[in-house]
Amino acid sequence: MGFRRSTAYKVLPGVRLTLREPGTGVQRPLALRSVVPLAPERSPRPPGRRCPPWEHRLHRSLLLGDPDRVHEVATRHGHAVLGATLAGLAAYAADAGSARPLLRDAWQAGCPVERHPFLLDHLAHATVRIDLTEHVQAAVPISRDAVGLALVAVERDLGDLDAAVEVAEDLDPSVVATLALAELYRRTDRPHDLVELTEGMTNTDDALALLLVQRAAALRACGCEQQAGSVLADAIRRGVRGSAVRRLAQREQARMRREE
Repeated sequence: MGFRRSTAYKVLPGVRLTLREPGTGVQRPLALRSVVPLAPERSPRPPGRRCPPWEHRLHRSLLLGDPDRVHEVATRHGHAVLGATLAGLAAYAADAGSARPLLRDAWQAGCPVERHPFLLDHLAHATVRIDLTEHVQAAVPISRDAVGLALVAVERDLGDLDAAVEVAEDLDPSVVATLALAELYRRTDRPHDLVELTEGMTNTDDALALLLVQRAAALRACGCEQQAGSVLADAIRRGVRGSAVRRLAQREQARMRREE
C-alpha cells in the first residue's frame, strides 16, 4: 500500500523495539502498543523425515549462516523470492553490499513471503534485527515488511538516501516504518515532510513519544517554535516517565532553550 497511498496504520505482529541510549550504548526496550503477539497457526519445527530434501538443506544453510548457499538451494528448487528474502536478511547484518541486490529482488517481487509454507512450518518465530535509526533497533519477524525495512537500512547505510526514501515511502504504514521514514526525512533535511508524516500523533507509547521528539525538531526547523515546545512537553509529560525516550526529549528541550 505505502505511505503515499494510505494513512491507515498496519499492526505488525511480533515486533520488538529497543533504544540504544546515546552516550552509554545501553539497550532499553521500548513500549509499542500497535503490535500484537506473534501467534502462528502451527508451531514451527525443523524439517522432518517427510519434508523434501531441499528443505533440510535450506534449513541447515540458515543455521550455518551461509547466505550464498541459502539463495542457491531455494532458487534451484523454484523458490526464488524465498531464497532472496532469507539470503538477503541473513547477509544484512554482516555485509550490506551483498545484501542489497538480494533484498532488492525480494522487495521488487512484491510477494507476501511470510505466507510461504517453509516459513510457516519452520521459521514462524524467527526474527531479524533491523536498525531503524541510529539509536532504535527493531526485531521483526521474517516477512515482506522485514525485507523492506532491511532494504531501507541497507540503502541508507550505503549512502543512497534517495533510494532509501523511495522504499520507505512504499512500506505499509506502521509505527515501525514511520520511525524509519522519519529518520530519513531528518537526514535529507525535509522537515516539512516529517511534520506531515507525524501529524496527529499523540504520546501513547514510547515509540510514538520518540516520533514526537522528531516532530518537535522538524517543527523548530520550520520556524514553529511554539508548536515544537508543546510537542516536546507532551513527549516528556506522559507515558514515558523515567525512560530513555523522556531523556532524549529533555535533551531536545534543553537545546531549544539554549537557542532561544
